[in-house]
Amino acid sequence: GSVLTYAATGKLPFGTATSGVHALMFRIAQEEPDLEGVPEGIADLVRDCLRKDPAARPGLAELLERTGAQDTVTHGRSRDPWLPGALVAQLGRHAVRLLDTENPEAPEPDDAPGAPG
Repeated sequence: GSVLTYAATGKLPFGTATSGVHALMFRIAQEEPDLEGVPEGIADLVRDCLRKDPAARPGLAELLERTGAQDTVTHGRSRDPWLPGALVAQLGRHAVRLLDTENPEAPEPDDAPGAPG
């Protein structure tokens, strides 16, 4: 749903992480997505993909049917690799760096090295 929203509108449905990764994660978990500008033809699909309850989201078979792409997948796997392996590895490294950008266990100001006291 997030990828479709971004592809259709150029913006993410829950905003960016400019206010912090934790704030973004809260919006994803607790707030409704901003689907303004998502074309009517895919709005229901995007909304369904972004449901808070993972069990209520469409599965692969339903996604393929609703997008008309059922001929592109055999036995739950795409017929051809979608991305080159080196690119997948690079994307994984970038994802790890993004997750490490905000340290939730940072020391309190009084406990920080070099703090007076």
